[in-house]
Amino acid sequence: MTMRTNKAEIEAWRKVQFADMTPEEHASAESWAAEYVRDMQLSGALRLARQASGLTQQQLADKTGINQGEISRMLNKGANPKFKTLCKVVEALGGRVEITWPEAKGKSHSGN
Repeated sequence: MTMRTNKAEIEAWRKVQFADMTPEEHASAESWAAEYVRDMQLSGALRLARQASGLTQQQLADKTGINQGEISRMLNKGANPKFKTLCKVVEALGGRVEITWPEAKGKSHSGN
C-alpha cells in the first residue's frame, strides 16, 4: 500500500504517538486518521475490483470518461472521489453503489 505523507500528516502522527495534544487536537487527529483509513480502504477495494475485472487503468478510463491519471490516484493514493465519479467507476467495474442507514430504534421503515 502506498503511503502518502506531508508535513501536516507527519506532525499529526507524531502528536498521536507522543500524546502531547489537547483534547481538541486529539479529536481532530482521530477524525483525520479515520478519514485516511476509509479513503485507503476505498482505494484498495477499487484497485482489487479493477484487477479482477481484467481492465487496465486506461481501459477503465476510456469506459468511464475519467482521465487515467485520476483513475490512478483514486486506485493507488487514497483519493476521495466525488460521488458521481465513484458511481461511474463502480458501475464500469460491474458493481453498484448503495447507501444504507440503520433503522431508528423502535421505528420501522414503510418505504415511503
